[in-house]
Amino acid sequence: MRHRVTAAALAALTAAGGLTVASQTAAQAASAGRTFHVDCAADPAGATGSKQHPWTSLAEANAHTYGPGDRLLFKRGATCTGTLAPTGTGSARAPFTIADYGNGPARARLDGAGAHDVVLLSNTQYVQLKALEITNADNPGSERNGVRLRLTDYGVARGFDISGLYIHDVRGGDYKTVSGSSAIHIAVEGRTKASWYDGLDIGNNRIEDVDREGIYFKSTFSKRDLVGQQQDPNVYPGSGRPAPVSVSTTTR
Repeated sequence: MRHRVTAAALAALTAAGGLTVASQTAAQAASAGRTFHVDCAADPAGATGSKQHPWTSLAEANAHTYGPGDRLLFKRGATCTGTLAPTGTGSARAPFTIADYGNGPARARLDGAGAHDVVLLSNTQYVQLKALEITNADNPGSERNGVRLRLTDYGVARGFDISGLYIHDVRGGDYKTVSGSSAIHIAVEGRTKASWYDGLDIGNNRIEDVDREGIYFKSTFSKRDLVGQQQDPNVYPGSGRPAPVSVSTTTR
């Protein structure tokens, strides 16, 4: 009887160990994420986001919700037109990455063609944006951005890495507002919940020929008494003093 109980105990331990291994494997698979490819010069027939049958438009990339460890990769040498506005978030251990793929000599290029934003990262966190070429020159003089980060009544957003980009010819107007115009625009909006960035690393980017700002921060929760009221009263009405918001950034 003692032997049978021991055997049963060993079997239970083995089963538990199997469950642990299975759980670890599932967690590793989840953190590994999925990889999606975009080649706007490819044949759109049968596009699935795979390397063999990549998506061929920013609309297809925007239609998907991304998660921890996912990668959205753009083909080097190809140009996509419009606004990239992905949804979803990464995690501290497995960020969501937007970058390039392929061996072509030219960068993967995103052209806003006069859109308000070429890349819009809104109410998200743990995102890496790397290695792309970004431009937005058509119909110059209107408010626009190359890359815009936006929090609206979100709270704290962590883990951004914006690096290795080439941003040029963002032909915006003379706007110094909460929504543009900049090469990289970091905004905090909303009125009900203070929001801020904790861990915002912007470095090793090449920025040239942009209107109006290179890298700019703006918040509806900020007010500078020394220079008076800067906000549009329709965006930030009232005379009450807003709650403080902190932004942490490293620029190299």
